[in-house]
Amino acid sequence: CAKSREIAERVRWLPQLFAGVNFVTADPENLGVRSDVVTACEDCFEAVNNCLKDRSKKLTELHDHLTRLWRRLGAAEDEQTLFLDAHVGPDLDTLARCEEKVKELESKLAPELKNIRKEMHVLWADLRTPDDRRAAFLPEPDVEEHPTLALLELHDAELERLQDIKAGVEVVRKRAATTESQLE
Repeated sequence: CAKSREIAERVRWLPQLFAGVNFVTADPENLGVRSDVVTACEDCFEAVNNCLKDRSKKLTELHDHLTRLWRRLGAAEDEQTLFLDAHVGPDLDTLARCEEKVKELESKLAPELKNIRKEMHVLWADLRTPDDRRAAFLPEPDVEEHPTLALLELHDAELERLQDIKAGVEVVRKRAATTESQLE
């Protein structure tokens, strides 16, 4: 997109830069537009086309991210459809509004993230997880103020891992208790 802006800036000044310049070749055998002008136009078209592809890709990524956020938050289907249908073009305004919506929805993840972290602390205590292992997992302390879906999914995975470990420990404890009672 930077290249397309640069080309667009140059193209905007073309009328002033080339005032009085003949864009047509002077060769009567080969009448047509000069090749450097054609090349500049092709470069401009390619840059704008690439910019639109990049924006479309970014918009698709934002729509996918929003859908995952809405699913996580249990949002109504009609709310999703209304927003997505209103934000379909690859223009900068649409991208900005989608990014704002992502931030708005991610801010609603904070309570869920706090609850998961509380459960993790309980499990770590039950499993006697060393502080250095806990510190290695926990990101910066202000994550609860700036939650993201990726961070929440990371916490989900860690919580599930801890729950699996605790379930395994419980099985071992029960077997040990059974074996101990049989020995008595």
